[in-house]
Amino acid sequence: WSLAVEEQFYLFWPLVVRYMPRRGLAILCLVLLAMGTGLRNMTDHVAGNEFSVAAYTFTFCRMDGLTAGAFVATALRLGWIQQLPYKFWIARILFCWTGWEILQIFIHGTEHRLYTLSPILFACLLLLALNPNVRGATRRVCENAFLQHLGKYSYGLYVFHHMFEYAWKRGFGDWLLHSGWHPVLAQSAYIILAFAGTYLLARISWVLIERPFLRLK
Repeated sequence: WSLAVEEQFYLFWPLVVRYMPRRGLAILCLVLLAMGTGLRNMTDHVAGNEFSVAAYTFTFCRMDGLTAGAFVATALRLGWIQQLPYKFWIARILFCWTGWEILQIFIHGTEHRLYTLSPILFACLLLLALNPNVRGATRRVCENAFLQHLGKYSYGLYVFHHMFEYAWKRGFGDWLLHSGWHPVLAQSAYIILAFAGTYLLARISWVLIERPFLRLK
């Protein structure tokens, strides 16, 4: 479903970028950012379920995640961010705050605000990665060889991580979460093992499927 959401977005967004003035585009991004949260709450209310499938998968309910990066790009082109004093410190504070809040959500259970906090977290990360200072910590982290290596197999990681979620859960997830370990330790072990399995599948997919198709270019 997430690939479908992205495809629907990219079908119309290039036209919006092409024909809409940049200032209007930035305002539209902010409207869509706010709309995502509002629509999720409204959809859940209509569905009578706090975490309805519709609110999780409906394209317009996920617009905040799609347009956060678009707003950063547009604001940079307009010079808004460059004129903002202490912009990188603001981004660092927001990144740390949203990161801490998201960590608490993962520890204590899913909450609706996760879907609002995540776009803010990654928008701040994007801005920090664009720091013109080549010695900036975030930029160096994002440009390190390990992350570039993961980027090579990122499509497989993206496709398989949810596809095999239930296999990992049944294979070792349930045992870990009910093993009596501290929740943070159990969840950390589960994440590491699930990532290792997904990474292996992504490598196999790259060799057998993706690389042969890329050779057809």
